[in-house]
Order: sequence, then C-alpha cells, then structure tokens
Amino acid sequence: MNSLPLLIIACAIGVCYSLFFFKKATAGYTPKAQTFVEINGESYGVFKDIRNVNDLFEANDSQPNKRHIVTMRRNFVTGRSLAHWAQRVFSSHVGQTDIYLKIRTGNGQKIADVVLKNAKPILFRIETASAMRDGEGFLEEVHLAAPVIDIY
Repeated sequence: MNSLPLLIIACAIGVCYSLFFFKKATAGYTPKAQTFVEINGESYGVFKDIRNVNDLFEANDSQPNKRHIVTMRRNFVTGRSLAHWAQRVFSSHVGQTDIYLKIRTGNGQKIADVVLKNAKPILFRIETASAMRDGEGFLEEVHLAAPVIDIY
C-alpha cells in the first residue's frame, strides 16, 4: 500500500492548522513604531524611545509662546550621534533648525511625518557602555524644544 497520499493529506491539514493558529495568534499584534530622525538632510538613525510624541498630535499651535518638548532616547553602537549634534549646536550658538521625524511601523508603513519647526536642543547626554545595564554601546538622550510643529 502506498502511503504517499496519506502523507500529503496529513501535511495539507498541518499547513491549514498552522496558518489558522498563526493568524489567530497575530490578530492583535501591532508593530512597534520607529522614528527616523533627519536634520539638514543628514540621517541620525532610528529612535524607538520617544517621549511626549503623542503630545505632538494633540498640540495646539495657537499658543504662540508654547514650546513643545520631545525627548528621544536610544542605545546605539555606531552611527551618527544626535547628542553630538546637540553639543555642536550649543557650542557654536547655531540658530534653530527644522528637525524631521519620520514615524514608521515596524514593517515600514508610514504613521506620520512630523517637522519640529525652529527646534533646538535644550538638554543632551551620552552614557558609555559601563553605565548601561546591557553593557553594549552608548545610551544617548536628547530633549528638543520647538515652538511649531507640522504633521503630515
């Protein structure tokens, strides 16, 4: 007796069950957002920990003296440092600049593009690997203030 047809049927049933349970297990899954930072046409990489970003979507720009504060944190090993950019801005007294935040889902779909108009850093820091829990790379944190935001 040839068992090949039974094996094919068993594999087909297994594939169907796998697909059914995969769809059910991932039904409520929402990919985490990533924010790509760009200043003057230069990329400063990805930030996954951005605080007060929800305030951007609720911001009321009719208050002329209000500054929106956004805090960005990340661990990194190599790449362009946003904290080093902030330090250069502080030391050279460069004026305010537009900062572009491209917010995407984990699979690359656009959530929003945010422009922090006339932004400037108000606080920045970098910690070395010895100060971090996982011991790899650096932890950088930058606080930005912007009087106006645009969301696309």
